[in-house]
Amino acid sequence: MTQNARPRPLRLRQVEALCNRLHPKHPKRLEIEKERSIRRAGYRGELNVDYHLSFLPPKHPYTIIKDFRLKNLHNFQIDTLLISPYFSLIIEVKNITGNLHIDPHTKQLIQNHEQNYSNPIEQANRHQKQLREWLANQKVKSFPIE
Repeated sequence: MTQNARPRPLRLRQVEALCNRLHPKHPKRLEIEKERSIRRAGYRGELNVDYHLSFLPPKHPYTIIKDFRLKNLHNFQIDTLLISPYFSLIIEVKNITGNLHIDPHTKQLIQNHEQNYSNPIEQANRHQKQLREWLANQKVKSFPIE
């Protein structure tokens, strides 16, 4: 098994640096602290998935690629991609607490009936399509991507 280290996200580092420098009474302070909290939770969720993936048998021929960007027509970022000789698995990590459901009409993930997020299933399906297109453009033979 090979895997790269998961980098601390640039946007998280930027928001943390801003919070450290921002005056406690700045009018945007609460908004920036909320973004920092959400981004930290997301990063912790990705590290949690990395921990569980570390229990996969070490002698099997697969590769884990963490937090990478590719460009086809548009840039796209995949949290984790597990590549085996038989298939690849896109892992889109969301670290959200509370009551969650996906609205079938708006296709949004709704937290506690108030906060809306993009649908992670739709996002993973879009990444699957983009990765297939990118591989085809690189002349890589097609293989199953889940």
